[in-house]
Amino acid sequence: MDKKEFLETLKTVLLKQKFTYKNRYFYFETEEVLIVIGTQKSSFMDSYYINYGFNLKDGTPIEKLPKDNECDTSGRFIINGTDAIDYKAFEKQELEMLLADFVEKNINPVINEGLSKYYEINPRALVVAGAKIRRYLNM
Repeated sequence: MDKKEFLETLKTVLLKQKFTYKNRYFYFETEEVLIVIGTQKSSFMDSYYINYGFNLKDGTPIEKLPKDNECDTSGRFIINGTDAIDYKAFEKQELEMLLADFVEKNINPVINEGLSKYYEINPRALVVAGAKIRRYLNM
């Protein structure tokens, strides 16, 4: 798989999940949270990171769509035990299945049950949770 096919595969998976694509980022909005997914080319290898962020809406209108690193909390897709995805090592169908599986287990629970579900699934993410997230979680 080449870089273009990798990016198209990610786009296919996320559009099937009803994300929208704008300015190189994918967005999904619920009443509670704006989910942002973006890619980052590794500086050291022929690989990519797929970053995601959750931005609490808390009644405040979102005037500008944020990047994944501008969100209230963020993380990275982990595929086959690593966050650096060597796209050359995958066939399209295999990567599509792995990406869809990650979304199903880590992103869809937030869509369906709210941001607190993310911390239930990923309790170690609480270590980097900022004040806004801690207030939201009543911590």
